[in-house]
Amino acid sequence: MSQKKHILLLTTGGSIASMPGGDGLQPSDSGVFQREMDQLQAKLDPEVSFITSQELEDRFPDKSAKEREYEAAREYGAVFIQGIGAPLKSGKPHDGRAPDYDDWSLNGDIIVYYPVLDIALELSSMGIRVDEEAMRRQLKASGCTDREELPFHKALLNGELPYTIGGGIGQSRMCMFFLRKAHIGEVQSSFWTADEVKACEAGGVTADMSASEINAILVEQFTSMTFDGLTGAGMTWAATGEVSKAPMAVVIENGTYVSAEYFILNGGWTGVSPCPASVPLKRDSP
Repeated sequence: MSQKKHILLLTTGGSIASMPGGDGLQPSDSGVFQREMDQLQAKLDPEVSFITSQELEDRFPDKSAKEREYEAAREYGAVFIQGIGAPLKSGKPHDGRAPDYDDWSLNGDIIVYYPVLDIALELSSMGIRVDEEAMRRQLKASGCTDREELPFHKALLNGELPYTIGGGIGQSRMCMFFLRKAHIGEVQSSFWTADEVKACEAGGVTADMSASEINAILVEQFTSMTFDGLTGAGMTWAATGEVSKAPMAVVIENGTYVSAEYFILNGGWTGVSPCPASVPLKRDSP
């Protein structure tokens, strides 16, 4: 006697759907998790509350931005904080955002409360990218109007580029959330450079330390280090987590990373001459 097989589909909401052969998709009791995989009982709140960064500061004027995020996450479970980058009534932005990236009035972060570490955990950051008006306004506010002469900025200000939106989901953080892990290293395979290993050694990191203890040490160590990568050179991090880097723009042409400065100034790489290596764009302002 043949047995009827079912395919179990794990959804991001923590539920199970059972798909019997030829019978279509049918929901199944989430008790499957309770019996087999207790660590996957976590569920995202299906309701996301919306609040602006200014409303949050008005409610908690004596708290830091991170403390306000924590209070909102504890209260709502899942919250979208809108408007990040522009100075608030206090004179300080909720968090740092580049003036030539998101429109500061049309961006935000999705943050959830994470009971394992008792923290506000950011799962996604997104926004509508700057148009001509927003770029001019934000470059002026940041004292970076010299960037208007860079190839990308000039092209956008001249209306030569399409308007775009963007955002990302922290896949490892999502795994942390659903698996109830205390450190991102428990859910991802990552490569640690020699400098990063030295930072751990210099800070006295040991395997028996808690995630919060390791985090505090790395915050102190990383502020004195610099990194080079695809999107920046000489990158440094402040204790607040804000990155400061010289801009590096690249495009993908024929499957190869090409310097955007070279690409734009030459009307697009034709493939006739060798493609140069990606190089940082020049920037005079801090």
